[in-house]
Amino acid sequence: MKLCATAFGVVVALVGGAISQDPTIPAVPTGTPIPGDYNGPYRPQVHFTPPQVRDSISYRIHETDLARQHFMNDPNGMFLDGNGTYHLYYQYNPTATVAGNQHWGHATSRDLYHWINQPIAIFPPTSDSGVFSGSAVVDVNNTSGFFPDQDNGVVAIYTLNTPTAQVQEISYSFDGGFTFTAFAGNPVIDVG
Repeated sequence: MKLCATAFGVVVALVGGAISQDPTIPAVPTGTPIPGDYNGPYRPQVHFTPPQVRDSISYRIHETDLARQHFMNDPNGMFLDGNGTYHLYYQYNPTATVAGNQHWGHATSRDLYHWINQPIAIFPPTSDSGVFSGSAVVDVNNTSGFFPDQDNGVVAIYTLNTPTAQVQEISYSFDGGFTFTAFAGNPVIDVG
């Protein structure tokens, strides 16, 4: 059994190395909103769906565009800010259509029907970790201590998955939930 597990680990390492160097896999977008087309005839208009790219000439989705649709999973940390904007975070793989390479995608809405894709909100700290399920809250009373001079700071609490453990981490946002900084004291819960 140990030999089988070791062989599997070697295969995963070799395949993972080959995949990470594959130039056909898109890079993780940083600092820019994820483009999307929400006007397609088969696109759900009430439920949020991950960004999808369309052909600018025919306005049809092509098989080659499916790789740019990416993977969306659990919603995390939805809240309504003081300006009347809803924020939705969700598990998001910006490089493939399957789970893995988990980040927190971000979208905003004024009415819960029309969504604007925002830049990725939370990135995993290493290439072999992933940001999993969690929640986010607006810390109006600064109970976290991160926001002494504001009432719209946002704290995100989530599971960080690594090859050896799953731990709980915190990140905080000074700009109302658009960008986050990882807490220097992470992990905040590690049961070993």
